[in-house]
Amino acid sequence: MTATGPASDPGPAAARAYLGESLALLAASAETQHAWITRYGVPVDELALSYDDAYRRVPSLTAARALDPDSVQDLRAIDALFARLSDEGGAAAWEPEALGAHPDWARARLLAAAVLVREGLDTPA
Repeated sequence: MTATGPASDPGPAAARAYLGESLALLAASAETQHAWITRYGVPVDELALSYDDAYRRVPSLTAARALDPDSVQDLRAIDALFARLSDEGGAAAWEPEALGAHPDWARARLLAAAVLVREGLDTPA
């Protein structure tokens, strides 16, 4: 991602910014996601790993009341989707073609977009 990636204790503003970057990538179209993994030469699971890095900040953001409770629920649902893909999706769920074809990837896009809007992370700072 960028220099705003995870740190030991980035504080709520930096953690929200990093979460927003991760969610923006998850909310992007399958074509944009495919272009991103191609550009950086990384596998599809890097999308989920990037989210996981940002998701680790959710407990501290929740404690700081820096996230809407509905957003926290959506973020947990995204985490559960990726866990299910890992446990039940098989290798095909992590292929580039799955970004546009697998329903869990579509659901993750919708949830990520909802959180971006709800939290005001979809607009430039």
